[in-house]
Amino acid sequence: MAEITVEESWRQIRVLTDRAEQAMSDRRPDEAVDRWRAVLAHPCGHHQVAAYEILDEIHRAFREAGHYDEAIATKREAIAAGYRSVPDPEADIAECLLDAGRIEEAAALFATLRERDPEEVWLYNAAAYSYAATDVATSLRWALEGIEVALATGDPDQVVMQLLELAEVARQELGEPVDPQLVDRVERFCDEWTRVPSRRPWGDLPHLEDRPCAHCGYDPLVSGAELDERARRNHRRLLEAEDPEALARLDALGGPEPAAKLPGPVELALAWFPADQWPVACERWPGLLNDLPADHLAYSRQTEARIKRIARHAPGNRLHVAAMTVDGLKAHAEESGHDPGSGEARASYAATRLQAGDAVVWPPGRNEPCWCGSERKYKKCCGPVPAAADDAS
Repeated sequence: MAEITVEESWRQIRVLTDRAEQAMSDRRPDEAVDRWRAVLAHPCGHHQVAAYEILDEIHRAFREAGHYDEAIATKREAIAAGYRSVPDPEADIAECLLDAGRIEEAAALFATLRERDPEEVWLYNAAAYSYAATDVATSLRWALEGIEVALATGDPDQVVMQLLELAEVARQELGEPVDPQLVDRVERFCDEWTRVPSRRPWGDLPHLEDRPCAHCGYDPLVSGAELDERARRNHRRLLEAEDPEALARLDALGGPEPAAKLPGPVELALAWFPADQWPVACERWPGLLNDLPADHLAYSRQTEARIKRIARHAPGNRLHVAAMTVDGLKAHAEESGHDPGSGEARASYAATRLQAGDAVVWPPGRNEPCWCGSERKYKKCCGPVPAAADDAS
């Protein structure tokens, strides 16, 4: 007979992973290593987590602690267990070698990775970024080579602007002038860019172990439906937090299914306070700062990351940013019956602003002013911000 239920197994693993993530957040990487090891050692770990993902977390913790040999060894263990990434995960090992001062080994490994896949634009980006703090000339060389590769391959992941910025920073530090012809080539390429398929240089990932568990009674033939239901609930929570009005429309169509695209196009809007309203909102509802940064630029960047996360889960749908005022939110909350300091009130207000035509379409063009009001071009402001992780707030 099983010692615990599947639900209790999920809870225990979640507690262990939360503790590990908290240790990393609190800058206690050595403690995080022990906590991630506990996740792997849990008797239900084989069906709850991918071992290679946990090993990669341990690699990050070792690296944060400055234990570079252990970080490299754990990364190799993760790769052997099936870890894959873009660029090649051994690029992280090359970065560790640089951090450890093993310059020649790092250069040799970066060169090997380039020979292995000379068209992987992300590798050039990683190398340019890694060298930026220690060898600016080498950083510039990798950035310039990466730009040429990006232009030649169609740059499926739109990395070229990051490479151009790395090159411009390196040139500034070296006292070299900006190359206006290169800037013009890159900007024209970005303006004319059309989507091309992303490259994935590896084959199928190793099959994950999915066997019955005597500890919790998990059975892959039965419990899969429970996992699907949990995925459906998680998908609903994302929509409830970001746009309950859209969720209501989806429910009318049968509700969102796990891993399914939203029926579209659906109009989605994310609430956001402009610079003049943000400090007023934080003073009025200090609970906002539990999850959001006080600095308005950082807050806007986090909003950008959240929009990109929604875009990943809702491809093909029309996304908008709905600027709020404190007074407008309070008035809406009074009318709708929401707590004005709640996420539900902000999401509902955003939907109302969208319906009234008072939300701006996202994303703006690369050369257009950024939606956040910084007066910088989008490509130079919020555009490079990556999507938030699926478990981010």
